[in-house]
Amino acid sequence: MIRSTFIALAVCALAACDNRGLWRDPKLHVLGGSDAASTGSSGSSGTTGVSGSTGSGSSNGGSTGLSGSSGSSGGTTGLSGCTFPFEQQLAVGNGPISVAAVDLDGDGRLDLVSANAGDSSVSVLLGYGDGGFAAHQDFPVGQIPSVVRVADMNHDGRPDLLTSNLHGNSVSVLLGYGDGGFAPKQDAAAGNAPYDIQVGDFDRDGKLDVIAANNLDDTLTLLLGDGEGALSKLTTWPTNGDPYALVAADLDGDGNPDVAVAVGFSNDIEVRLGYGDGGLGAATPYATGDDPVAITLGDFNVDGNVDLVTANSIGRSASVFIGHGDGTLRARTDADTNAASQAIDALDYDGDGSPDLFVASPDSHSIALLKGRGTGQFDYTLTYPAGTSPVGLTHGDFNGDGHVDLAVADHDANAIRVRLQVCH
Repeated sequence: MIRSTFIALAVCALAACDNRGLWRDPKLHVLGGSDAASTGSSGSSGTTGVSGSTGSGSSNGGSTGLSGSSGSSGGTTGLSGCTFPFEQQLAVGNGPISVAAVDLDGDGRLDLVSANAGDSSVSVLLGYGDGGFAAHQDFPVGQIPSVVRVADMNHDGRPDLLTSNLHGNSVSVLLGYGDGGFAPKQDAAAGNAPYDIQVGDFDRDGKLDVIAANNLDDTLTLLLGDGEGALSKLTTWPTNGDPYALVAADLDGDGNPDVAVAVGFSNDIEVRLGYGDGGLGAATPYATGDDPVAITLGDFNVDGNVDLVTANSIGRSASVFIGHGDGTLRARTDADTNAASQAIDALDYDGDGSPDLFVASPDSHSIALLKGRGTGQFDYTLTYPAGTSPVGLTHGDFNGDGHVDLAVADHDANAIRVRLQVCH
């Protein structure tokens, strides 16, 4: 059952299209110097990684730039002299729950898109490249979206948007025009209350597919893509409890996308290795901390293999799983997050070659930095205030200065909060 008002996410901030239809941008930091850490291992026949990390639209007019930013009391300096001292609040639709960063209009500048649970929409904010963003334009999606993802579903070289819709029991696809606008949504049936989705070519036919974690019927559902933006349900697999979030990446190096899903009821992640024909193998469980609600990946010990980490809400911790490169994982090590977290993002924020973690907590109204040692271990370092209810998190270089910045979905404030990094 769904135990939280807020929706966890594991998004990737992505932007120029690669040959798999997934989205990358040179401004986005690659974890531990490994391509597998941010987008999954590349391989032949359209091997996928994580795709995250969420019609005619209406414009609310006006614009928000850096002049609208405000100082924050949370500007504690990090270990490397890099900090996030200033915050600007950007208005979006009602109840943003997920946020992604991507160049939606092809101008080389990162834009933002949020999935808004309160009014069943996505909000697009085009970036100016200096850290400022235009006012949001909204596009309808299915009922109560829980996450937004970005991929090129129809192979036209333009980013498209996808949302999982909790009450719609569906996945919405919005095909992009390449100028920041989108065609009306196309909906495809998923399971009961799809909580998270990921995109990849699971049957290796060169067309992107979608896998959904369905919270209320304890299943995973694979939706096959037709290469033109339409999806059709193919296969369903059971999970051992209520799945919250999932990632897709090549965990065993065979060129096929695999899946790892965070299961709240049983306090574990379940790994299923992909066959490359649309099938998945039997689930292998790995125990996590209490109530894993978000999951992401990176190369946390910098050995070239994909590792996983969950944010555990009740456990107030992050569980780190080091990958062996053959689809198996070491037993977890836990890092204290000092709060009940709802979202997690992995990035090398200070450029020292070791991925770090940021976790968002609506209970403490903050985001916390867990500094990576480069060994798979993390140290709770500091927190930044993040409005009233930070529930979604992504990153990218929003002002073109070469430093990674943060964007946080603040559900109750109907806003995205952007923090630009400053290094001394």
